[in-house]
Amino acid sequence: MKPKTKTKPAGVTKEPAGVATKPKLGLVAEFPKAKGGEASDALAKFALSPKALAAMTVQTYSKIFGELELVSLADGLGESIKAVQAGDLKGCEAMLFGQAQSLQSIFQNLAAQAAANIGHYPKAVDSYLRLALKAQSQCRATLETLAAIKNPPTVFARQANITTGPQQVNNGTPAPVSAPAGKVETIPNELMEARDAERVD
Repeated sequence: MKPKTKTKPAGVTKEPAGVATKPKLGLVAEFPKAKGGEASDALAKFALSPKALAAMTVQTYSKIFGELELVSLADGLGESIKAVQAGDLKGCEAMLFGQAQSLQSIFQNLAAQAAANIGHYPKAVDSYLRLALKAQSQCRATLETLAAIKNPPTVFARQANITTGPQQVNNGTPAPVSAPAGKVETIPNELMEARDAERVD
């Protein structure tokens, strides 16, 4: 009687000898181990940071690229945030133009869907055209924002009143004419004068 041999399930390949598979680490393992809850504090600060929250959103909506690592995404976003804070808006300009181009593609697609239903389904034509025009409007607004970043509008201030206390502004009233320098006319106080040798109380 032949001894029974273990059969390998179909589709399972044996790992080569000496090659270790990288274990999937959780988010806590990305932070250095520390005593007294320092690692936990670092994780809490990371979770509340804008770059971590944005990275989580990117990770959720970017499944087409596979499973992206949250910490790596946050590091990349952190570099972009520092560039914006330093005044470099090239990334913002590229983002806005990419969004405008995407909205243009959405508009073209919806407009084509509306054209395909003309004469057959009027309600579908109306719905597609409404959505197409919304995409077109968003595309225009995005390009206007991009133009405002590239060429900021100039603001002309007509009047600026800066004071620390109450003030009165008289528009249209001619300013009083002051006496020439060196010729100051003094008006005597009539109450302090004696008339007809009478004493003023």
